[in-house]
Formats: sequence, structure tokens, C-alpha cells
Amino acid sequence: CGSSEVLVMETREPSYEGGQYRLNFGGRVTTPSVKNMQLVGDDGKLLVQFGRVGENRFHLDYRSPFNGYQAFALAITQFDL
Repeated sequence: CGSSEVLVMETREPSYEGGQYRLNFGGRVTTPSVKNMQLVGDDGKLLVQFGRVGENRFHLDYRSPFNGYQAFALAITQFDL
């Protein structure tokens, strides 16, 4: 059970458009926020995205190698708790 493979990931940097920094969430995230983030693998493939869709509502999307527990743990790091 387990792998010795090391995964290299980084947050996707936003582009600067029209005087604002933006990330493309493919319509899944609708509200600008400093909490919005995307994590990509070293191949550029989107692995996790988390973003605001309302005053107290967020979307969290993830894929392998993350499971739901790991993705949720990553998402709550965006908050000052």
C-alpha cells in the first residue's frame, strides 16, 4: 500500500486581465476571492480547485491522487481559523 513516487505540485498563478487577477475555473467559481485557488501537477494537469460561489459557499473539485479527505484538508488551509 503506498508509493515512493514524489509528486511535484504548485498553485496556478492567476493572469492579470482588465485590472484584476483571474483564474479560469471553467464556470465552477463565480465570486472573486483571495481564497480561490488551483493546484496543478508538474505536467500542468489541474488536480484541485477551490473557490467561492456565494457569501458562505464554496466549490471544491479534486482528482487522483487526492481523495476527499485530503482535498478538504487542503481547502481549509485557505481560511484563517
